[in-house]
Amino acid sequence: MNIKKAILKVFTVNFFQLISSLVVGFCVPMILSIEAYAGLKTYTLLISYIGLFHFGFIDGLFIKYGGNHYEDIDKSILKGEHIFLIILEVIVSAVLFIVSLLFKSIIVFLFAVSILPVMLSNFFRSIFQATGEFNKYSKIVYKYTIFYMILNIILALIFKSKNYMLYCLTTFWANLLSIFVIEIKFLYKYRKIQAYISKEDITNSVKVGFFILLGNLVVIGLFGIDKWFVKLFLDTNDFAYYSFAVSMLNIINTLVNAISITFYNYLFENNSKNKINKLKKFLIALGGFASLAYFPLAIIVNTFIKKYIPSLNIIAVTFASFPYMILINALYVNLYKANKNERKYLKVVIGILLISIFYNTIALLIFHNTFAIAIATIFTLLTWVIYSTKDLKNVTESKSMYIYMFTLTISFLILTHINNTVLGGCIYIVIYFLLTYIINKDVLIQIKNESSKFLKRKIRELE
Repeated sequence: MNIKKAILKVFTVNFFQLISSLVVGFCVPMILSIEAYAGLKTYTLLISYIGLFHFGFIDGLFIKYGGNHYEDIDKSILKGEHIFLIILEVIVSAVLFIVSLLFKSIIVFLFAVSILPVMLSNFFRSIFQATGEFNKYSKIVYKYTIFYMILNIILALIFKSKNYMLYCLTTFWANLLSIFVIEIKFLYKYRKIQAYISKEDITNSVKVGFFILLGNLVVIGLFGIDKWFVKLFLDTNDFAYYSFAVSMLNIINTLVNAISITFYNYLFENNSKNKINKLKKFLIALGGFASLAYFPLAIIVNTFIKKYIPSLNIIAVTFASFPYMILINALYVNLYKANKNERKYLKVVIGILLISIFYNTIALLIFHNTFAIAIATIFTLLTWVIYSTKDLKNVTESKSMYIYMFTLTISFLILTHINNTVLGGCIYIVIYFLLTYIINKDVLIQIKNESSKFLKRKIRELE
């Protein structure tokens, strides 16, 4: 697999997601009231746990097919795994549908109808990601993003709907529409192939995947624990402001995740200390650069969405976490999975979750505000980076790495609190490049060389 082409392919589709996230992220909060937006964010927080209902089966397939080529997969078994997943999710959906009727819960009903399209989407994404088929992976993401954006634009800008439940339904419809065509193509292409799956195949996939599933759910819980603290112990406005800040973080994360997605397959063949430490330096530098996005976003909020100005302090803290977050998600988590250390991965993330709960509890008891909870999240990520840097054998620990991250973080947080946002952004750019030149000079050289090659190639194509 050509890692550069893979990253470019996923980066392109994630850039499109960025545009969609910007449109939805700004339009919907402008239309909805603070209370309605809090309701929508409560639903999105809950729906993030929907992956629990494949019971580790999809994650087991992700591990099983990791490092393989799609053409080499036994299609009869793949078809059998596909059919088994459909049967499993239909049963789960039926049970939850009955529960929603008994308790008259609209949230459970939305869960029930969303499960099958979401799981089928996750099934194909996982298979294509594990096998390095990023063209096919990107097509699914493109379709979902287009439908999700269009549906939200129709509701927010055309109908100006203030009913947050309708916005909740956009996730269901976008998944359903994006997976419909690929599902039809899959069934037609393999219609003459006899489906086969044994109890042993199912057991092995669930057995391996269950630990990854639990680990992934713990990670979701870990990155959502701060929102739960705000939701349960602070007021509705605090939750809306905090959720808006996290939404802004996720907008930039769509680009950063392009690297996380491609690295899992890549690490199977490139796990030497030298290559991994080069990746580590590059990722930290990328995270520091991603933090720069705070400044234009702050200008947009101050100009167009003034009711969310109180969230800017939280946005600043969440954006300061990019160097830590990208290092964890793109490299450390993928290394645990690629090394087949699913049980160890689970133990690590559970430990970090407990630490996060401790940090958030202290922040809540002493300061009782969202800013302190956001700071607690940075301490959690820092703890994770320190532990996994020591724990993973492929990674070399260095003082310069910590000096670089700490200096960037402190500088960034100070500059986000000066009155002139443009000036703060300019100063941060100077500090970033100066610090990167001093400590991570080889990263800048690599970027310069790759950019030069890219431009020369494009010029030759034009000629």
